[in-house]
Amino acid sequence: MQLPSYRAAIFYGLFHWANNGDTSSTFKTLCAENSGIACTQLGFNYATGNGVEKDFERAHQLYKKGCELGHARGCNNLSYSFENGIGVEKNQFEAFKASQKGCNGGYEGACFGMAVHYLNGNGTDQNIPLAKEVFVEQCQKELPYACNALGILYYHGLGFPTDLDEAHRLFSWACEKKSLEACQNLESFDRK
Repeated sequence: MQLPSYRAAIFYGLFHWANNGDTSSTFKTLCAENSGIACTQLGFNYATGNGVEKDFERAHQLYKKGCELGHARGCNNLSYSFENGIGVEKNQFEAFKASQKGCNGGYEGACFGMAVHYLNGNGTDQNIPLAKEVFVEQCQKELPYACNALGILYYHGLGFPTDLDEAHRLFSWACEKKSLEACQNLESFDRK
């Protein structure tokens, strides 16, 4: 059975789950037919033990397949597993490559991950201007985690002159949007 889109794959999986309580068999079938989103979702099922026994190595393999099939969120999950050594040995270079591929595929979380790699020089050369560019772009899209990261750059004067007022504004906005990290940064900021 060939499905025309990832939306159809998800619908089919959710339909199956609603009727049988298990999406894993559906996603296994769709992944075997090279549906990137199905492979990624099946990997998530293995990582969380949703309908299958937890198996981080299998989750990593499925994220890799999903990424290779062009599913950007699969690349993001692959990056996370490499970065944190979940189901695979830690490898910052591979984590960076996966986040870059996910970003090129349009997944904002992967773009954020790629920017953090650039900021810290993990798996790639440090490139604060490029990290800043990604954070600015994402903050303009009103993504709280990116505005928090941008606030950190302003606070420490990384890529910008230090601007505590702008850092405070960004932390406040991101905290209002429920970014726990921004709220913590704002609390630390206000204590100084």
